[in-house]
Formats: sequence, structure tokens, C-alpha cells
Amino acid sequence: FFVSMRVGAFILLLVCVAIADRVVLEKSYDASFLPEGFSVVGPAPGDREISLHFAVKQQNLEALNRLLDAVSNPQSFTYGKYLSWDAIGSLVSCTESTHKVQKWLRNSGFHSRVVGTGDWIVAEMTVSDAEQLLETRFSHIETRDGKNIIRALVPYSVPRDIAQDLDFIGGVNGFVGLVSKAVVAGERSSPNLVSTAVTPAVAKQQTFSTGIVGSNSNNSMAVAQFLNQYYSPTDLSSFQSEYNLVSQAVDKVYGTNDPQKPGVEASLDIEYIMAMGQDIVTWFVSTSGRHQLQEPFLTWIENMIGDPSAPWIHSVSYGDKESSISQTYATRCDTEFQKFGLTGRTIFFASGDDGVGCGSGSCTPGGGNPLLEPNWPATSPYVTSVGGVALTEGGNLEGDRISSGGFSNYFAQPSYQTTAVSAYLANTTNIPTQDTFNSSGRAVPDISLFSSNVRIVYKGRDESVGGTSCASPTAAGVFALLNDLRLQNGKPTLGFLNPFIYQTAAAHSDAFTDVTSGQNTDECCVGFKATTGWDPITGW
Repeated sequence: FFVSMRVGAFILLLVCVAIADRVVLEKSYDASFLPEGFSVVGPAPGDREISLHFAVKQQNLEALNRLLDAVSNPQSFTYGKYLSWDAIGSLVSCTESTHKVQKWLRNSGFHSRVVGTGDWIVAEMTVSDAEQLLETRFSHIETRDGKNIIRALVPYSVPRDIAQDLDFIGGVNGFVGLVSKAVVAGERSSPNLVSTAVTPAVAKQQTFSTGIVGSNSNNSMAVAQFLNQYYSPTDLSSFQSEYNLVSQAVDKVYGTNDPQKPGVEASLDIEYIMAMGQDIVTWFVSTSGRHQLQEPFLTWIENMIGDPSAPWIHSVSYGDKESSISQTYATRCDTEFQKFGLTGRTIFFASGDDGVGCGSGSCTPGGGNPLLEPNWPATSPYVTSVGGVALTEGGNLEGDRISSGGFSNYFAQPSYQTTAVSAYLANTTNIPTQDTFNSSGRAVPDISLFSSNVRIVYKGRDESVGGTSCASPTAAGVFALLNDLRLQNGKPTLGFLNPFIYQTAAAHSDAFTDVTSGQNTDECCVGFKATTGWDPITGW
């Protein structure tokens, strides 16, 4: 009996040591989270092949941030003196960690490849193999429109000596890049707001860009697409003909496109970025293939980062509630966005269509989260967040009620916007109480454009669409014209825009059309009001 007890204790000790030798990644994230309209079908098939994205820890991140500040601040003597992808990779990549993670994967029986700036590793494997490697369980999940996704709804772990070299593993938890912001006319529109139809001519007139087209061959712009979103070249051509635009085809489809299955989001994005930025080289970037629903957002980042020919401007109309992703994931993506800016590239994100962002269940008496919540990635301090406005029948601009705006619960308020935000909070009344939002957080949006009754051609028909997904590509096309003017005059591209936007708006009150009416009330939650200067519904 005495010997049996000793053997039992020894076995227990081995089990405890085994558990202690593994570390849960993204431990603060609620792995059981499911977006609205997603449902669990059952366990994931063991023979299903999936793609995992290993975010290898990086170095010199403070230096990266300082360099971005210097090249993005118009007051800096190094403004516009951008770095190459290779130079950024040499700065932040930790070769030793990358080799260590690859060796672990190789010893576990998996081939892998390094992508991005040398700090992402991608490996394909079956669900069964991934479950064994990460000591987790994957589920088969179905979206409301019938798409199938493989995700783990429980935590995952890696050996302790490997954990110190990883930020997280993409494609295991979370659903980034799988929620679109485009809505057809009437869905989530502002009650009692009758808006005038927005056509390319209207958008150009309101942005003072009528008659301006690009001419510099080095200029370029792109829209990013996920969710099997494709566009029809026939619809694009019909749209350009109907609205007297330059007849121009997409210059490059990066990924796949199925013209027979166009989507509203993709159609809207490509039609309006090209309508506003006419005669500018345009890419349609489609994250597609066998694993497109595994980790589409990271795949987009990996594909663009490190490519010296990647467009100067990118418009992305996707996102979700900030809490729907782990802070670890968001912080790492923040670093990737900084890399875009440091090479002279600009990213626009639609701010979202949730207004002030009522917390889940907050309208239920005695329950729910009272904290207001904006959408990520629009809350990243290193992207330009685009909110929404409507053009009323009287010809006035009004902040669209659906325009997502507020304050991040993840990211601190960047210095470029503190003066503008402080002025708003000090001088505006009848807005949400300060116990319901993080007044020291990154504030969104930065700017806004049309998000109501926007006309497109879709499947051969004229349609009206809404949402801030209309605003993002429209803004991207306008700023692509500004890049064109700079390039024509031998100047660098604008790069990370926000310091330029906030400094310009503060110094020149007529630089942006100031929208001073509208409120983004959401359900029972009082919204932020539009007012003179910057505000959390229309930006500047």
C-alpha cells in the first residue's frame, strides 16, 4: 500500500508538471464567444485541413512607434521619409524566435513557411493534428448565411518554452474579418431621416473633387474583401457608364474573384473607390482559397506586408465589437498597421453601423454591460476611422445615427487627438455619462462620408445601400487623389494620415466640411452629438 501511494503520487506529480509545462495563449479572451447569427453545428471533422497563423514576438517596438511618429508628423523634419519593408523587418523581426517556433513545428511533423516581415509563420494541418498540438477542441460553426467555419470555443495552449516566443496563434479563437458592414437600403437606417440619393457626382461635389482624376503611374489604391465577396466587371462597367465616369477596369485582382457571384460589399467598395479616385491604379484584394474562412484578416495583412508593390491606400469595410477579439490580437495587429504607415501606406476602416455601441444586454433592466463599445479595427490608433453622414432632402449634411463612434476600451488616446477630444467633452452636453465610456481611450471616427442611400449597380440593377462601408472607399478614393497630386510634384505619399488630419483641421477650419447636427443613439443608449469641430459621430 505504501509503495502504491508513492507510485500514485509520482504519477500525479508528472501530470502536474506536464500541465505546468504548457501555457494558455490569449488567456484573457472569452474563447466561447460567438457573433450574433453564428451557431455551433457540432465537433469539427478531424480530417478537415485548416491554416494556423503563428504571430512570433517582435522586438524594438518602441523604436518602431517613434519612427512612425516622426515620418507621419507634418511638423517633423523626417516627415515622409519612409522605410522599406526590408528595413522594418530587420528592425522588428527576431530571427531566433522564428527559427525556434519553426523547429517546434517541424519536430511535431508540420511544414511551415515564414511570411510578412519575417515574424509570421503559417502552417497547414488537419483539425485532429491541431487539437493535439494545441491541446484544444475545434467546433464546426455555421453563419446565418450558411458559411462554415472551424474555430475552437475553448482555450488553447503551447509548451512553455514556445509561449515566450509567440503573441498568439491566429485561426484558433475569434472571428476577425468575418463580419461585413454593408447593408441594403432600409436596414439599420436612421428613423425619420429621409436622405437624398448619393451618386458619384454628389459625392464629388460635396468633397470638392469634381473633374479631378489621377495621372501618376506610381499611385495606387485597393479594397480588401473577405467572406467570399466578389465583384462583377460588368456591373462596374455599367456603373461607370451610367454615372459618366472614366471607363476603367480593375488593374489587378489579388487572390480570386468570381464575377458570377458578386456581393453587395465588394460591388460597393470597388465602384466607389474607383469613382472617387478615377484613373488611379486599383487592386481588388480578395482573401480567398481553401482556408479563407480560417483567418482571412491575418492573411490579408500577411499578403500586403512585405510586398513592395502593395498599393499606397487600402479601404477595409469590416470589423466587429472591440471585445469580440482578444486584446493580444488587437495589439499585435496595431503593430502591423504601424508597419503600413512607416512605408507610406494608408489604411481606412469603416467605423461600423452600431451608433454609440450599446453594451450587450445593457437595455435589459438590471442586466447587461453599461459600457459603450465601438468597433475594432477602426479603434486602432494607427488607422483612419471613417464614420457616416447623410445628405438630407433639404441639402444639409447630418451625422448618420448608425455611425459608430465613441471611445476604445483597449487603446489609449493618441496625442494627435487629445486637444480635439478634450474640447468636445468639455463643451458638449446631453451626451452619454462618463461612467459609460472610457474618455481616455482612442476616440473614433476621424472623418466621415456618406453612409445613407448610396447608389450602386449590383447584379445589373440600380440599388441603394447604406452603412459606413459606403464611407470608407469613398474617403479612400478622395485621399488617393491627394496622393496623386503629391506624387506629381515629387513628394512622398501621405502615409499614416491621422496626425495630418488633426493638425490640418485645427489650423484650417474650412479644410473639412463641419457637420454639426445628428446623434448616434443606439437602442436605449443616448448617443454622442455632432457639434462644431471634432465629434464622436462624424469626426472632423
